[in-house]
Amino acid sequence: MTDPKGSDGYPAPGPLPTPSSPSAVQRQESASSVGSPKSRASRGSRLDLGRSQTSKSRPGSRQADEASDIPEEVTKSIELVSKDPSRRDYVLRATGMYGRSLLFSHPDLQADRELVERACNNDGWALQLSSEELRDTAGLAQIAATQDFRALRFASNTIRSNREEMMTAVKRDGRALEFTSVALQNDRELVLEAVSQNGLALRSASEALRGDREVVLAAVKQSGASLQYASDELRADSEVAHAAAHESSLALPFASEELRAERSLW
Repeated sequence: MTDPKGSDGYPAPGPLPTPSSPSAVQRQESASSVGSPKSRASRGSRLDLGRSQTSKSRPGSRQADEASDIPEEVTKSIELVSKDPSRRDYVLRATGMYGRSLLFSHPDLQADRELVERACNNDGWALQLSSEELRDTAGLAQIAATQDFRALRFASNTIRSNREEMMTAVKRDGRALEFTSVALQNDRELVLEAVSQNGLALRSASEALRGDREVVLAAVKQSGASLQYASDELRADSEVAHAAAHESSLALPFASEELRAERSLW
């Protein structure tokens, strides 16, 4: 399946399939009733969202066609968990096949470090299904981010404000800068690491650093198109614009009007 674009401009995970057996869904909803009202409401809304994607599709309908594209291991893993959401061995096997099948497990198992780590090793987005305590665990956030840097959005504010943890994350994928704290997006050393790994990370840097010549040069040398996120002053800087255009012709529309008129840029 082709994942749609998310609000952040990057591909978002596709729809979450649900168990085909109504009784399996009912058993999971019953199991999820353990816990606070807030957690029940949150998990219930996610179940409804997933169910709406695949429920009772007519043969030949668009929903039926989408359902037929669901990988077999995904269906098997969800059905396995749904047999008994409180069975740890079932969930352990299922999350190894499809990390987000953790959604259908009992809330107690969503606080099980080993299970959640297994799920995140398979699919970083499984981090969002773990307990609040586990989302505040540095090692787990890194495991999830290794699979998909965007999983950091589900880590706690404490983790996303941890300089050492986020330095590791941006060195692996500069775009992780988007999910760090505001303070770290203004950390010159960390931002330099991020844009050197992926120039487009410049869009998540603070306004001050998007006007920092060294930072912007590092970004455009890695990705010419990142010139679009530089300050107006630096987009009119001949050296910066030439470095960007040399890396990619996609940079040309983002140079200042005066520089675009110069034949040397083309």
